[in-house]
Amino acid sequence: NLSGSADQGYFVAGVQDALIGQLARFRALRVISRTSALQYQDSRKSIPEIARELNVDGVVQGAVFRSGDSVRISVQLIRARPEERQLWAQDYDRSVGSVLEVYRNVAGSIAEEIKVALTPQERATGGAASLVNAGAYEDYLKGQFYWYKLTPADLATALEYFKRSLRKDPDYALAHVGMAMVWIGRQQMGLAPPAEAALQARAAAMKAMALDSSLAEAHYVLALILTQYDWDWPGAEREFRRALEANPGFADAHAFYSHLLNFVGRPTEARREIDLAVQMDPFNPLFRALSAFDYFYERRFDDAISEARTALTTAPDLPVALNALWLAYEQTGMMEEAATYAAKYLAGVGQDAGRAAVQQGYAAGGYGEAMRRAARTLAARAPKEFVTAMDVATLFASGHEDDRALEWMNRAYAARDPNLPYLRQGNFERFRADPRFRDLLGRLKLPL
Repeated sequence: NLSGSADQGYFVAGVQDALIGQLARFRALRVISRTSALQYQDSRKSIPEIARELNVDGVVQGAVFRSGDSVRISVQLIRARPEERQLWAQDYDRSVGSVLEVYRNVAGSIAEEIKVALTPQERATGGAASLVNAGAYEDYLKGQFYWYKLTPADLATALEYFKRSLRKDPDYALAHVGMAMVWIGRQQMGLAPPAEAALQARAAAMKAMALDSSLAEAHYVLALILTQYDWDWPGAEREFRRALEANPGFADAHAFYSHLLNFVGRPTEARREIDLAVQMDPFNPLFRALSAFDYFYERRFDDAISEARTALTTAPDLPVALNALWLAYEQTGMMEEAATYAAKYLAGVGQDAGRAAVQQGYAAGGYGEAMRRAARTLAARAPKEFVTAMDVATLFASGHEDDRALEWMNRAYAARDPNLPYLRQGNFERFRADPRFRDLLGRLKLPL
């Protein structure tokens, strides 16, 4: 950011995201994704050092100077190995409204410079229109900037910016995608019931699809809705595949596609997808946590623990990683550690009463008592506040109150709880002989 103002950070981040997205469309390239690239934003490490750590051959380095409606974007391509050498550099002077054109030009120039083989489709499509309403684009970038922070307050701010963007340009497809992602994020954080989140997310996703069906992001967000809310496995797989056809380097799509594949009993394919996501974004803690859950389906619980711990080194409060550690330690018989991470997970999703119940229960009667007390605590709160039904079901299952666990699994089915499809992983193994559990899997159209 050469603009002399930290306030332009959102704009610089938007340029970076767009260039990554354009380069990731090229199937012949492996492009490091946003989260891992950001690790080096203020790094003093040399280009060869960065390249070695990320296992890449080249680095794209850039700078943005913004003055009013005018933007200068300077980009250079550096070969990092075997020796550092600049291969190409270019300055682009544009107005904010025409800046999308730059991203296509940069990606095409880099592909030409390194002589990457492009398909006819990759040559023909740039993935973005050359013009956009400048105000709508700015508000969209601000929305993305806050969405990436993934806190309740930041999601609310992101939503307002996406709304502002759409007031300026109701036909801006990416802003509709942003709206959908806010509602999906709210549901995942327990800030909105699944039914409300699904209604809002679906409306935004379908609008984005109607406006631009070539957008990888639109297919991706629709795939998430079909997976998490509709439990439409063939439809979700179709949309994941379309997202990845449009952008083969879309690491998020690879990561969440892996979980769909495990839901439907295809663990080998799932491992390939999550490994691709981690290769593209090795420092992304969410991908490591998702990989930990993929290891559950392979019954590789020690590997699940290792991946979840890796995630927590950079995101110590990440609920997905805390959940994975809780359940993995339970599977390996390390009950004290399991109780510790169960309490941390419940605190991380805003259930302090559940955290206290785990701690008090463990002190009074060990792991089983901790799980039962926490389950009863959350169940008692459910009539007065939003409680994730699958959290209650999981706690009752861990406390070996199987009838109550099955009751809450069915409540999760009625509520369209997006975590219900995880029933096929190791912590629910013993329920597979129960006809009530088999009936539930049948209604979900999932294999035993």
